[in-house]
Amino acid sequence: LDKHMQIFRSYIRTHNDHWRFTAGRFGWEQGSGNVMDTTVDGIRLTTGMPKDYVHLFVGRMGREQDRREGFILEGRKNWRKWDYLGAFYNVHKDAGESHPWNKQKIVSNRLTYHFNDKLNASYEHLWSEGRTVTLGQTNNMRHEHGYMLRLVYGGYDYTKKDSYRLRLMYYHQPQSSIISHTMNGFPALFDGDDMSGNSKGFALGMKCFGFNYDWVIRKGVLLTVEAYDLRNIHSHKYFRDVHQQVIGASLTFVI
Repeated sequence: LDKHMQIFRSYIRTHNDHWRFTAGRFGWEQGSGNVMDTTVDGIRLTTGMPKDYVHLFVGRMGREQDRREGFILEGRKNWRKWDYLGAFYNVHKDAGESHPWNKQKIVSNRLTYHFNDKLNASYEHLWSEGRTVTLGQTNNMRHEHGYMLRLVYGGYDYTKKDSYRLRLMYYHQPQSSIISHTMNGFPALFDGDDMSGNSKGFALGMKCFGFNYDWVIRKGVLLTVEAYDLRNIHSHKYFRDVHQQVIGASLTFVI
């Protein structure tokens, strides 16, 4: 998983009535993607399906400078209109001790309530701590708490013209709780990242309002419009007031 690699999916999967085993390279959006949404290399063992299950993953996640290795334990439980998803991460940089965010521990707990088939709301609580090594200086980041709120209406289907989904989000995340965020903003900016992967390890954290609208304009064609307004939580002598606004649109074609 570096800038020369072109293979993003290559895995084997086998299962029986109680277990599912996946090994290789595959995409994984864990939970709502607020901690991790990326390509992983490794082994994932799953017991229970489909609404109540436990995942254990061991391997590598991310690419280039953001690549980590370690393990993730995830569990899900459904009670009628309530849905719980929890995860524990224990990861470090596979490149060794000399890179920023070379150690992270993250706990995510998300609770979702489904009002009906179209409307749901969720709250995700985050606990995280980490260690950075930048310019030869080691910084142990004390544990912090964060959260994410999300309201979702609708649901799209690539085969159904004019189906759609609307999402409203609010994020309040410590920097140590992010491995590879799903949003199309740039949360790494609040780590002092210069967009080439050279993080300064400032760990400002980010708070953000987000909007996302998905619309199937015709069968197999999805239009996505999204906007984010990000600001720093903590300040630094070089980064006192960091503000990022992102507006974008994309088309996805499914054949």
